[in-house]
Amino acid sequence: MLCIRPGLWRVFGNIDGLLACLPPNAKPGAIGWQSSFHIGDRVAAHEVVGRIALAGDAAHVHAPVAARGMNLGIEDAFVFAYCAMDALGGDVGRLNDFGNIRHDVHTQVVSRIDKLTRLARGRPGFVGLLRRIAVPAMTTIWPLRKAMIQLVTGLDHEIRIA
Repeated sequence: MLCIRPGLWRVFGNIDGLLACLPPNAKPGAIGWQSSFHIGDRVAAHEVVGRIALAGDAAHVHAPVAARGMNLGIEDAFVFAYCAMDALGGDVGRLNDFGNIRHDVHTQVVSRIDKLTRLARGRPGFVGLLRRIAVPAMTTIWPLRKAMIQLVTGLDHEIRIA
């Protein structure tokens, strides 16, 4: 919930009855605008075709979780710079290396983010139960907590250039 100015709120979430979650002194009026959206998790079939390379949002798209898309795009640029430097030096196969290296990372990260997003949606009902009970309990177990932190911060994979 975001109070834009007194009496005007931006409310977003994935539960029914969001307006009931406003602070007690808030008096919601008529809804001025509402929408829903679908998150399409996708990875390009190939990051490199000939001399064309895809990176960032052109290569992968997923739910906006902890700036993972931006971080993956920055990683793509970093790895591409190394591969392109070698390609300009005569090793043109390095462009294909970029695609091979990054495709596996994109697929793994988008799959993990998709699972996390499904959990956050809390549907169907048993997933909502997991979200409310199991996830908080999991954060008390260090290896699971560490894995969750690494996923959200983008430290769940190595950045390879070869």
